[in-house]
Amino acid sequence: MPREQTRPAERPMPAPRPATAAAPAIGARGRAASADLYADGMSLVTGVDFAVVPTKSFDAAVEFYETVLGLPCTARYGRMPGAEFETGNLTLAVLELEAFGAEFRPAAPIALQVDDVAAARAELESRGVAFTGDIVDSGVCHQAYFADPDGNQLILHHRYAPRSPSA
Repeated sequence: MPREQTRPAERPMPAPRPATAAAPAIGARGRAASADLYADGMSLVTGVDFAVVPTKSFDAAVEFYETVLGLPCTARYGRMPGAEFETGNLTLAVLELEAFGAEFRPAAPIALQVDDVAAARAELESRGVAFTGDIVDSGVCHQAYFADPDGNQLILHHRYAPRSPSA
């Protein structure tokens, strides 16, 4: 059953923020200006906010991520060719990079979590998505490989075995 979607409000790209006590300036060697900020063992990185998915054809990419994959679009970048799509735990920022002054290069593969790889693959194939090879069983997960219209590699992924505790 399709999800009811509303059109997100357009918003401009945010301006870079100046360094603050919560976000210290980075020195010439890449170290925080406040050397003891992470002395208590806290990780510098607290999560991943978004992954950039580059496109050469913004309208085709929006159609693919919103209609074919069924991801909700939560932001549009005003007059700039950029939009954000939610996966549940990661935002995909689809950008026509050349409009932002960067060169197009396909993104690193992104694994999309699904409950059932075979069922999700069958559904996407019914929507015209072509997959590369058969479903892979790694011994801990199932995976199926495909690409968006710009050649960005995507993977349907389902982990069925628990993660091993680290040594």
